[in-house]
Amino acid sequence: MNTIEHFESKKKHYLGEQKKPTQSEGGKSTIIKGQRITGVQQDILREFGLVRMSSDWTTGRGKWSQLRTFPVFAHRISAREVKSGISPLKGLVKKAAEKLVKQHPNCQTLIAITDLRNANKALKWRAPCQRTA
Repeated sequence: MNTIEHFESKKKHYLGEQKKPTQSEGGKSTIIKGQRITGVQQDILREFGLVRMSSDWTTGRGKWSQLRTFPVFAHRISAREVKSGISPLKGLVKKAAEKLVKQHPNCQTLIAITDLRNANKALKWRAPCQRTA
């Protein structure tokens, strides 16, 4: 392998060029908007809903509490942004966030799905069944 081939392979690695999964690879994930979605992430997305308070999306208790893994296409947004109307949320998610902030005025941060279209695509995709002999 000469140096040019070496640098080309490193370039592909660092730029994150990925091929789509095939049946021979098991087909346990798919790529939507540059992100590889697995079955576990689908379950998290299904459980999450549209918007949650960040205090609801934790594990543990007391000083050992930690935030759970965010679903794909979700981001943390301050409640102050939602109240003032400068948040990046649109449509159904924005209405749900405003309703949640209205119900819980002391809430400081929310976790919201910002890309609802791709989140729905991820939920509709199903991994092929694994047959056992």
